[in-house]
Amino acid sequence: MYGLMVLALVLVVCYALCKASYFLQFWIKFFMFGIWNNFLGLLVAVAGLLSFRPGDSINFWWWNFFSFCIQSNWLFGFDIRILRSLDRLDRNKPYLIVTNHQTSMDQFVYLSAWAPGRYTVLSKKSLKYALFYGLAMIVCGAIFIDRSSAEKARQSTERCVRYLKQTKLNNDFAIPYPQGKLWVYPEGTRSHTSEIDMLPFKRGAFHIAVQAQVPIVPVVASPYKHMFDTSRRRFDKVEIVLDTLPDVPTEGLTADDVPELTEKVRDMMLQRFREISKLTDTIRDSQPLSNTSGVSESVHHGTS
Repeated sequence: MYGLMVLALVLVVCYALCKASYFLQFWIKFFMFGIWNNFLGLLVAVAGLLSFRPGDSINFWWWNFFSFCIQSNWLFGFDIRILRSLDRLDRNKPYLIVTNHQTSMDQFVYLSAWAPGRYTVLSKKSLKYALFYGLAMIVCGAIFIDRSSAEKARQSTERCVRYLKQTKLNNDFAIPYPQGKLWVYPEGTRSHTSEIDMLPFKRGAFHIAVQAQVPIVPVVASPYKHMFDTSRRRFDKVEIVLDTLPDVPTEGLTADDVPELTEKVRDMMLQRFREISKLTDTIRDSQPLSNTSGVSESVHHGTS
């Protein structure tokens, strides 16, 4: 009982400090994000290990389950609006899902778009050592890309192709597992520009899709990095619009088609990115984003 009272008091004090200062709000929420991320990772890792399927991508379902149960989006002030979800995808077929990469909060944003089925992500190797978060990624069968050498990067690519093409068998019941879906950020790193734009796409993800002959599914999130900005110490409430674009087939394509395919998908996503940027009404903002397409934008101001 005493512990609950102390916890309640701490939460009240933190809430009051967040209301009193944007600067304090940023550091309190940023600190909570680190703790929350590892706490969520610990829950996912334990659940995955107790299910006796360590390293199985089916464990990524636990991310969605626990994130929903503890209301991560509400905690960090994300109001997610989904226009078209991934529910339309055949849960038993493989797809390569590509999304724009804005901040380290993307994982919580895109969890809202996940649909039933087997998913895993292509992630940079350094996240493998990120405490409980990294442990959860390992338990969930994440594929870590090692860019320290061309050979290691090639091996990571081959593993992605095998994941998309193979169908594992359950040893106990001889039931084939549904083929999985691979989630990739084709920009390769977070975009730090203040413009409504995307970084050039790396071709690795599209080589994977072509080699595996699986459809590409673009998913786009509206701009929100101006509301979670470590350089400006901003961590505010924000409305985010998510949209899933039509599949891009790769059947019959070869490595020679990858450059054109890469630009085609990027153009689709960038056009939609600029369109949905006009649909959001952020709760609080202090610096409008610039639109490189030349379309004028109006930024809504308010208070949280």
